Amino acid sequence: PASTINNRDLDIAGDKRSKRDGWSWVFNGNPICVNNKLYYTLQNGRVYVIDASAEKFDQTALLSISDLGAAGKTWSLNTPSFANGKLYHRNLKELICIEEEK
Repeated sequence: PASTINNRDLDIAGDKRSKRDGWSWVFNGNPICVNNKLYYTLQNGRVYVIDASAEKFDQTALLSISDLGAAGKTWSLNTPSFANGKLYHRNLKELICIEEEK
């Protein structure tokens, strides 16, 4: 089961199907493109990064699959944002900043 409890201990999912792992509404956050990389996030917090400049859209275009948190404990319907060289994303409980190491 997926937890839909936010940082104020409120259950934000009105539909019990939202609590099942692997089920998702069609209202995922919008993908964004930053530096020719497409970021797409599913409701369960899984983030796919795709090379938007890839010559062929096949498995080689998939750069990364990451999670915004622990399986079953992460829930997100948010669109990432980008500002000043930093990628921001959030789930129900936290704001995440991803920055390139220098």
